[in-house]
Amino acid sequence: MSELRRINVCLPGPMLQLVDAAVQREKRNRSAWIRAAVRLYLRVKRQQELAAAMRRGYQEMGEENLALAAIGPEEAADWAAYEAFLEGDTGEGA
Repeated sequence: MSELRRINVCLPGPMLQLVDAAVQREKRNRSAWIRAAVRLYLRVKRQQELAAAMRRGYQEMGEENLALAAIGPEEAADWAAYEAFLEGDTGEGA
């Protein structure tokens, strides 16, 4: 773990009582409990941000995906060749 830094945190009395009860149940000290709580919050927040970004991406790509689904087999082959070209696959083998 990196160097610990001391900070001051102000909590309302009832919230501090809940924290202290959790600290006692989990047999930790306040600092360790708060570090774990902050880690959990940051992980959940990042997951929520990623899910929101994915949701936006799916919504933005929705019309394009519908258009691709509607194309015929000939056009689909052309599209696959184009995507392979974009990925650097020239189709000449290794």
